[in-house]
Amino acid sequence: MRRLCLLTAALLGVAGAAHAQQAPPNAGNLVQQIPPPLQTGPQSRIDLVEPRAEGVREPVTEGARVPVAGLRVTGATVFSETELIAASGITPGSALTLAELRNAAAAITDLYTRNGY
Repeated sequence: MRRLCLLTAALLGVAGAAHAQQAPPNAGNLVQQIPPPLQTGPQSRIDLVEPRAEGVREPVTEGARVPVAGLRVTGATVFSETELIAASGITPGSALTLAELRNAAAAITDLYTRNGY
């Protein structure tokens, strides 16, 4: 009787292992298993700002003038404040138009551009 129980247990153990086996993969199965690519939304566009041509200035037109008592530059680490003020061309006590103020800012930008920044 004991022998019959062992034989039955062995057969049940082998039958379970045979049932759990899978067929070896072939090319057809592998292609079916590859999930389709995820559909994403439209690609976002990256707008790059082209560097301005050096020396290009906004035309100075007549308009409202703003009195400029002075120029103060903070946070600059590459150039000193005096170098940046000199590059801007702003003289304290002058009255400037918006175009002249933009041109002063462009002059500082040009200083950085000429030096590889």
